[in-house]
Amino acid sequence: MSYSFIRQKLTSYVIGPLLGGFLADPSTSSDSNVFAWMARFPFVLPNLICALFILISALIITLWLDETHPSLRWSGQDQGRKIGRWITKRLCSIFSKDKRYERLPARDEEELAAYPKAYEASGNSMDSRLSSDSTSSSVTPVDTQPTLQSQDNTKLPRLLNWRVAITLLTHFILVLHISAFNTSILSFLSAQRAEASQTVFSLHLAGGVGLSLYKVGLAVALLGFIGLSTQVLIYPFVTTKLGSFTSYKTCLPLAGLGYFFLPFMIILPNDSWMLWLVLFLLLGSHALSRTFAQPGMIILVNKCAPDPRLCATIHGMALSIGSMARILGPFGSGWALKLGLENNMVGVVWWCMAFAVGVNWILLSTLPALDSS
Repeated sequence: MSYSFIRQKLTSYVIGPLLGGFLADPSTSSDSNVFAWMARFPFVLPNLICALFILISALIITLWLDETHPSLRWSGQDQGRKIGRWITKRLCSIFSKDKRYERLPARDEEELAAYPKAYEASGNSMDSRLSSDSTSSSVTPVDTQPTLQSQDNTKLPRLLNWRVAITLLTHFILVLHISAFNTSILSFLSAQRAEASQTVFSLHLAGGVGLSLYKVGLAVALLGFIGLSTQVLIYPFVTTKLGSFTSYKTCLPLAGLGYFFLPFMIILPNDSWMLWLVLFLLLGSHALSRTFAQPGMIILVNKCAPDPRLCATIHGMALSIGSMARILGPFGSGWALKLGLENNMVGVVWWCMAFAVGVNWILLSTLPALDSS
């Protein structure tokens, strides 16, 4: 696992939620009058910080990163890079006045300018290669039989067999409950606690956990830290021993257990060590399940194709189905959570997610038999 992947996950899932929770609603978390005007707009500060980071990234890309396209790399028309070189030169001249080197004659620039001409003179330019490839392809006789066969293989009855249908359905359910969880957990943790006492066995659970915005950000950062640690430390060893599909099927019920017990957190003492311990266990079960489920699902989609030439088509269908699930999951869970908070049945949305995990696991149980067929 590369360092850039770990850095990206650490920034997105740990540092990002912490920063957002810490900066949200500064008028109530700070005694300074500087943030008093933000009382009407409690979420403006984290969005301004995010916009500032994006602006800095855009400036760095424009001023100090070279063009990578082969046909444009040596054109010398990048005005952004010219400005970046001028800024770099000025900064170096300011901070290194005493140890400044003299500029040599522009021999290196002449060599760089002559490089594309020498490259083209050698007969290895991209245009010549493209023209030679096009010429060779035009001379090669065309065989119409593979084209007819590929067109026949892309017909819908041959594509959607039982194995493909089960795999795509499990993919839809997995993305559905994960996207629903990502939306509902923030609202559930930040929703106010109910004033009346909770009735557990009659399942009338009202209100939310009642955490502050900063603590909600801390909880989401905790979820990201558990997921990152699992990906780096646990996932490679478990999948080596059990395989991707068995690991996926074994760890999937952990998400269902987390969903089932999440609404019972409202009966725990507010902001106590017991609440944070239970929250750590429940978020950890979801993170562990998601860590093994998402790569396993990609492998299942890759292996369910009846013909290798249909892999791209099936992956495109899986992406479309996943996008539909990412629309329906947050919409349905937000609507169900709203009704649950209004009617003192906040556990319904979580138990529906647990039911979806159960259906997903049952469908996965049929896939080994399909593998052997």
